[in-house]
Amino acid sequence: MAIETATKTREIRREDWSHFFDEFSRRHDGWLVTSELLDPKLGDQVEVENQAFRGIVAEVRRNPKVIEIFTENREKESTTNVIEEPTRVWIDESGDDTDAAMEIDAKDGTKTLLRLSAPPG
Repeated sequence: MAIETATKTREIRREDWSHFFDEFSRRHDGWLVTSELLDPKLGDQVEVENQAFRGIVAEVRRNPKVIEIFTENREKESTTNVIEEPTRVWIDESGDDTDAAMEIDAKDGTKTLLRLSAPPG
């Protein structure tokens, strides 16, 4: 018998980004994350793969506005992925909270796709 988990997709309103990212970062700190850049001109590129997620913040008062994603590899080296001029944020959450996916659209037509999964154990 297959068990189905409901997936819910919703857009996060720009005025809610900071609060949403704070909560999301707390809930998913240490989860494994893979980040992929979907670029219509250059194609798809994996930016980080199976690294520890350390947080995401929206700097909406900066010009240009940015979203920063922080990860850490096994050697405890940090990586920051900066998305300039984000326009929309979408979240897909499974019903059992064992994984999550986020899509961040940017003004230049690129999309950043984050896939998170709960760490083993």
